[in-house]
Amino acid sequence: MPDANDASLFAENAYLTYQLEGGILFQRFKDEVKRITFPIALLTAADRQLLTKRHATPLFVDINQACHIDVKAMKYYVLPESMVDVSASAILVHRYPQYLATTFFLSISRRYTPFPVQAFLSREEAMDWLQQFVE
Repeated sequence: MPDANDASLFAENAYLTYQLEGGILFQRFKDEVKRITFPIALLTAADRQLLTKRHATPLFVDINQACHIDVKAMKYYVLPESMVDVSASAILVHRYPQYLATTFFLSISRRYTPFPVQAFLSREEAMDWLQQFVE
């Protein structure tokens, strides 16, 4: 993983691509990822924190084809140590059932999430909302 001082602000692993651009970290799950497991969640946070140097950054997450998240991964994502580098998060989902499930998860985990987070069906709406958190 490169860090924010490297010439390249693009990184990837077996499950995701990351790109830091315009003060926003873009994190996109690859097409073959259908399930977000606990090991993927751990790797996601670790790689993201290397790229941001643990500096609070707005995060744009493209769920892509992932249609399921394991309970253990879900619980990990609401822990403060997994999101220490996130100032706000816009989650892009591509299908309405994903949107409903994501919105439900966010509603029950909101009290544990120390930053604004919202799900979107439109990239443009997500970006418009996330821009307010760019320093």
